[in-house]
Amino acid sequence: MRNRRLYVVGVGPGDAELMTLKAKRVIDASDWVFYPVKREGEKSIAYDIAKKVCELEGKRTVSLVFPMTKDKDVLEAHWRRSVKTILDADFETASFITLGDPSIYCTYFYLHERLRPFLDVFFVPGVSSFSACALSSGLPLVIRNEALAVVSASHLEDSGWNLDGFDTVVFMKVPRNRDRLIFLRDRLFAMGFKRVIFASRCTMAGERITEEIPDDVEYISMLMAFRRDGLPTFTL
Repeated sequence: MRNRRLYVVGVGPGDAELMTLKAKRVIDASDWVFYPVKREGEKSIAYDIAKKVCELEGKRTVSLVFPMTKDKDVLEAHWRRSVKTILDADFETASFITLGDPSIYCTYFYLHERLRPFLDVFFVPGVSSFSACALSSGLPLVIRNEALAVVSASHLEDSGWNLDGFDTVVFMKVPRNRDRLIFLRDRLFAMGFKRVIFASRCTMAGERITEEIPDDVEYISMLMAFRRDGLPTFTL
């Protein structure tokens, strides 16, 4: 039935006040709310954000497991299960909520090609985590004619790098091993980046913005590398 609607909704980086008006309206109007977790029974940051400002009472709220594994068979089995769960649900309007913005490393897209023949799918943008982290650090990501890259750091130690032409690089999906992060930071300094900032839990309780690599690296962490040291001096 293509008259059923699924909204993929970005709920922002953490602070519930950064959810958009449209995100709240769409979630409030949904019969079902789906949210991703890494394992069964785990808490969802996206769900915790939404419940602070949205009317979830009386809705069906369902977690969908997207395991942190490279095993293709395991991933495929969970994706198929999530597709079936959504398609079997009895709704006219539903929301799939996700941390940050849906266009950036959103787990929903593993399901999209299998869902869109049966559902009308719409997207609601959200505030991205890396833009929030940059502002928490007090620095713009780019200014004037600077170039920005956003990359996954999950396999960078094993692959060739080509960051020429980029003034700022945001590394998401950073390794949680401190030694690997230090290796990444030191390599960036050797490539001419002047500042490397570690950011975690931006706009949430426990936010950390530091130029040191901490002993404990959380899942929702990133590095921001800048070729400039602070802000340029402008003359009129």
